[in-house]
Amino acid sequence: MCQIIYIKNRKGINDLEEEFIKRQYDNNNNDGIGIVYFDKSINKWKWKKFEKDKYNEFIEYYRNLKNDKNIIKIAIHLRNATSGETNLINTHPFLISKNRDISLNEGILNDNEILIMENGVSSEIFKIYNFMFNENIDKNKYSDTYTIALTFRKMNLFDIRKIAEKINVLDDTSRFLLISNKKVVFLGEWHNYNDNVLISNYGYYGYYGYYGVDNTKRLNISERIERKIAEKFKLEYSRLFIEYDKIKRKIVYRYGSETKYYKLKKFKKFLKTIIDDEKEYNEIVNELIKEIEEINNKNDKNDYEYYDDYEYRYRYWRRWF
Repeated sequence: MCQIIYIKNRKGINDLEEEFIKRQYDNNNNDGIGIVYFDKSINKWKWKKFEKDKYNEFIEYYRNLKNDKNIIKIAIHLRNATSGETNLINTHPFLISKNRDISLNEGILNDNEILIMENGVSSEIFKIYNFMFNENIDKNKYSDTYTIALTFRKMNLFDIRKIAEKINVLDDTSRFLLISNKKVVFLGEWHNYNDNVLISNYGYYGYYGYYGVDNTKRLNISERIERKIAEKFKLEYSRLFIEYDKIKRKIVYRYGSETKYYKLKKFKKFLKTIIDDEKEYNEIVNELIKEIEEINNKNDKNDYEYYDDYEYRYRYWRRWF
């Protein structure tokens, strides 16, 4: 998936290592780079996009911003393309505006406009868009986030609060960054790289090794399980969490009870390969079984039907008007 790096202040801008940005870029996030930054001399956000393989141009631009004391906040999006062509059109951020192009390559944000970045996959938006406007959008040409921005534009919706509410209905697993000149909104689970920098995706060995075990409390497996695993296996933790998270999401949103046990069995096998202590292994597995069963008990057949009921989703989306 992509990576979004949000630098909160001048200290974060001064201290963030370029090597960290490069490592995220090298982790398959090289399908386009977007940078958004707040210029206090005009009290507005600006942005610029860079094509695939233009990292050197980007980093020179970033260095110039770093040396400009008027730049007090920065957001960087490093794209890993999952839908849409790899080009500037599908490079983040996207502009939600009444009269300017969604994929404008650079500019100054007006007061009635919003910039949007996403780390995740929102594949449902293509079906919702088709249902709402009775027209198809080519997901081989345009990305899911482009389509989200286009949907809000066609709905004539430019209120950052209402947009945030609708995105929460559409996709509660991805991370979104919404920026207006008055407000910045974070959706989904974000993580502290340090006190001055947030990141949307912690699932890289590079990030985990850089920051350390003490901060695993910010992640979303129960603290007892995550600390036990992380402190014992350190860099193995990133791999472990990704496997667990992938399985849990499939259980919650897509599968029934038979698949639940198959997936759990597969995960238990994975755990067994890295945990030598039999007692500790059984404790972790039992905790996982309990958590997964609780999740499934809350999701009956209607919940699974609801997941694919786009007419219902559309009506639920529209109710914010």
